[in-house]
Amino acid sequence: VPLDGVLLEAEAQFDTSALTGESMPRSIREGEEVLAGMIVQGQAVRIQSESAVRAKCLARILAW
Repeated sequence: VPLDGVLLEAEAQFDTSALTGESMPRSIREGEEVLAGMIVQGQAVRIQSESAVRAKCLARILAW
């Protein structure tokens, strides 16, 4: 996922290990936040980005 946003699909599994270190996939449902750097597993999804690029999760991590 290139930018933070909101999931527009019913549900999807995401690999969050690059951001959180968690080894198990995370289930995200429609309307929940998806963060830049997450990797969707097994399907294509639609995500609506809602904030400025400089405020994105990945930008904050890189600036840290």
